[in-house]
Amino acid sequence: MIFGKIHPKHILVCRNDALGDTILALPLCGLLKKHIPDIKISFLGRGYTQPIVAMSQNIDAFVNFDEICKLTDTQLQMFFSGLQIDTAIHLRADKGLAELIQKTGIKNRIGTFHSIHHLSTCNKWVNFSRSRSHLNESQLDIKMLSALGIKEVPSLDELPQYYGLHNIPKLSSELQSNLIDPNKFNLVLHPLTTGNGPEWGLDNFSQLLNILDPTIFNIIIGGSKQDLEKMSDFLQKNQGKYHHDSGALSLEKYIALINASDGLVAGSTGPAHISAALGKYTLGLYTDVVTKNVQRWGPVGKHVFTLEGKDNDMNTILPVTVQNILMNWLNK
Repeated sequence: MIFGKIHPKHILVCRNDALGDTILALPLCGLLKKHIPDIKISFLGRGYTQPIVAMSQNIDAFVNFDEICKLTDTQLQMFFSGLQIDTAIHLRADKGLAELIQKTGIKNRIGTFHSIHHLSTCNKWVNFSRSRSHLNESQLDIKMLSALGIKEVPSLDELPQYYGLHNIPKLSSELQSNLIDPNKFNLVLHPLTTGNGPEWGLDNFSQLLNILDPTIFNIIIGGSKQDLEKMSDFLQKNQGKYHHDSGALSLEKYIALINASDGLVAGSTGPAHISAALGKYTLGLYTDVVTKNVQRWGPVGKHVFTLEGKDNDMNTILPVTVQNILMNWLNK
């Protein structure tokens, strides 16, 4: 594949934001490998997303955005000179990142005409609007590859094959014994979204816990240490209705927990995307607001189900509706 007069040998994929955004960017890397099998791919992301990136066999190296931000201009140029990256692709309009990449000396810098920051910091541009599109964010990322002559945009059903996940973390025998019940459907409920999207609400999750059959479901409440602290009253109120909470697990261990489970319910947040990418039964709870809805930000996977709150009211998603979807999973 020819990029202008240059055959790209080492590409830097830049996505320095949240877990979910990082996961949705992984299929782009798989498609790159399909079209340019000998390409080397480095992924620039936030430090905490590295465990996700490390699972994709399509990515050869990780560049920690949080660390390179600390470098002087001279150190930055020396660092990237050693990597021998010839092309960078920006998957979001971040002024600071665009200016940083311009300083690295990377020859080909791909951005979008619709970002004023990219007009002055990039030298190759793609012309499409994310805000007016009906595509999923993962597909919109892939459209950036048209600058390399790659026009293919896989359907949502085709995208999962491009994740390239391997070396997935495994639960320790202790956590496996404490959290997983081999005789029940192991269900992770992840109530909070840490501000990434509207939440269904702890009252609705409490109602769901009241109607799920504990003889069928082994329920694990998931979240970060901060999430669990915020949910302390909720957890105390519902003691006996869930088997365990996830505790203060690292991201690697939380990935292992999701992978060892059978299904997950969450809002628009990283764990929903992790579950979907791992091929688990995943129910995403979303608003119908165009910029935040399922069509744009929904998880991508083989067993993904979604519900949207009508007129931006998450309470229009009824606990019994969620229960019915979960019960149907048992028969699949």
